[in-house]
Amino acid sequence: MSFYEAPSLRKHRGKPLKEVLLGARRWSLEHLFELESRTKDSYSNEILETVLVILDEGAKIALKDARVEELDCGILAFTMLCSFKDWQYSTPSQLEAAERRLVNSLDSIAYWADYLIWYPPAESTGKKRAAQRLPPERQPGRNLHRCGIAADHLFKLLYSSKPIAKVATQSDCFLKLALSLWLITVGGNPFISIHSFLKRTLPSPTADFGDAATFIFSLMATESASEMAKLVHGGELCSPLDFVEKTVARMQAFGKVDPLPQLAQLPDHTVDTHSLDGIVRSVGSIMVVDDELSSLFSSVQAPKLFMEVLVAMNSRLKLSMAHATPLDRNRIMKQLAQNLLTAARVITGMAQVTHGFCPVIHMRDIIHAGVFQLMDNCASAFYPYQPFDNEATEIFTIIFATMMGFTSFPKVLRPLLPELERRLAMKSPLMSKVPGLKAKVDVTMPSLRADGRFLRRDERVTELNMHGSKRHLSPEMVGTGRVSWRLPEACSNCHSVVYCSPQCQREDWNARHRNECRDMRVDYLERSYTNLSYSYSTRAFHLSVVWHTAQTLALSVGNTFVSKARVEPALTEPSRTAADCVFVPLTTYIAKIEPFVPQLKWQRFNDLVEPFRRQISRLAHLPSPSYAGLPEFNLVHSVECIQRFDVHTVVLLRRVRETALPPALYDYYVQRDPKTLGSDYEIVQALWFFTRYVFEQ
Repeated sequence: MSFYEAPSLRKHRGKPLKEVLLGARRWSLEHLFELESRTKDSYSNEILETVLVILDEGAKIALKDARVEELDCGILAFTMLCSFKDWQYSTPSQLEAAERRLVNSLDSIAYWADYLIWYPPAESTGKKRAAQRLPPERQPGRNLHRCGIAADHLFKLLYSSKPIAKVATQSDCFLKLALSLWLITVGGNPFISIHSFLKRTLPSPTADFGDAATFIFSLMATESASEMAKLVHGGELCSPLDFVEKTVARMQAFGKVDPLPQLAQLPDHTVDTHSLDGIVRSVGSIMVVDDELSSLFSSVQAPKLFMEVLVAMNSRLKLSMAHATPLDRNRIMKQLAQNLLTAARVITGMAQVTHGFCPVIHMRDIIHAGVFQLMDNCASAFYPYQPFDNEATEIFTIIFATMMGFTSFPKVLRPLLPELERRLAMKSPLMSKVPGLKAKVDVTMPSLRADGRFLRRDERVTELNMHGSKRHLSPEMVGTGRVSWRLPEACSNCHSVVYCSPQCQREDWNARHRNECRDMRVDYLERSYTNLSYSYSTRAFHLSVVWHTAQTLALSVGNTFVSKARVEPALTEPSRTAADCVFVPLTTYIAKIEPFVPQLKWQRFNDLVEPFRRQISRLAHLPSPSYAGLPEFNLVHSVECIQRFDVHTVVLLRRVRETALPPALYDYYVQRDPKTLGSDYEIVQALWFFTRYVFEQ
């Protein structure tokens, strides 16, 4: 008898339990069905032990030697035990005892799930079943029913028991099962509930939790991310690239409506938000623990592709609100909230954990993908149907704060600034409905607008000209001011030092660069291979921001800043507020920073600091009125924080004039246009390097 041929149910109703147990132990499917029926009336430890014996003994039989009855009984025992929570227990202690007993038989449960997933119900030869393993690539309609049975029942087992789920996440067998289901059921196919074969109108038991295979993999990947990554790298089931490609394909498939049968029970134009969130959480957990898989997901632009799916789904959800019933509206509201949370996970759990400058690229792509439109849709849909709770407000704030953390990079600021300006001008729901968000935007907009001027290359500090100064203003060195190149050019070997003229290059080659060029080339190549290429364009943008920040601080803070800046280095993180500027003694500064300066840039760092050191020594012997007419140097150290490292820019400034203006707030003076009004400072020399959180305490 095949598993798919249902026997006459309750054929042995009324028989003594001992006789039914004996028949079940002899591989009688009819007796086992009778035991299944009796578990719904009352629990018996004898029934549990009998089912476990069938499960364990069947797992010991080689498939090539197994009879059809043995295989069918093993599958039925598997489905019965996965539904153990539905049995009728007299006391809670019985349930706990059954749970503990099942924990010891998880390997056998995994064996039968693996059999359902991987082995086809081939034609029987006599009383033997052919044990032929299926290839990973499956065509729609080929043994999907058996995969659906395995996925549904594993979901039921793991979701209904936390102790079992906890042990399962540490089991190699269950990790392989989860990965197998993930690879075979790409795009959520199959999502097949046993109920859907018995009565199509019945919803799947996992309808409120998403796709069963996605839930199982998400549980395993989030709890045992390192082990799952090792399994992927092992290559037994797939290559790392195959895993990444199929994961992206699964996300994109769940963004569609028609192919997914589980959506029949949901409102029109909606998708499975739980499964989308499970995919994102799984990928994020694996990216955190495995650099190679993180790089692969980054290289295929997974954060951008995932965000595009979420934005498209979000738009459909909003459209469905117009004609939804109150019951459907409540469901859609929950889906919108889930969608918003998933978008936050893509930003913080995927894009932000990539390596090098990849987070900057991903943040730019996420903005282009429409994350602000997604937030607008959520804000407008939530109001007036329900007020914002603290959790929703916090998610909006997290997304906004993460985006703002990358505004010091022109790639992010260029698309971000117009998005914010547009929403402020039109009073979008995002700005008018989300509590406290507009206030945060209003605080940061003056600095963002000021930095936005430097998005235009002709506004940035360059080697050729710095708003009227005739000096070399190279980020790398001091020169003579003779310019014969139209644009700055980098050393053709190391690409790390920029010059404004051939004479400038010759002088620096003889003075320093001859000795450091080879090491800088090696450093340049290493950074190129690790996504740490720091382009001249971005360096010029950062240098321009630091230069303008110093001018703004001098005007807004006044004499306090000017007097301290003569004798102490200023540490600043260009969020461009006066409160973020900290002065430290030069000896303390050098002791803290010098160990982190790369050896190949030691000489340049010392050359940069030396004029400031001599100024401190000179001013220590002069009274304050004697300062007038003497050159004034300021040493400014700026830090741009990325997820895994910091970018340091050390700038030696020369004060060339004194602008007297009435006291005003930082946000007022930061909006001064340096191209029109000029600046009190010119750049003498600058240096950049990378570290890992130098300023951590």
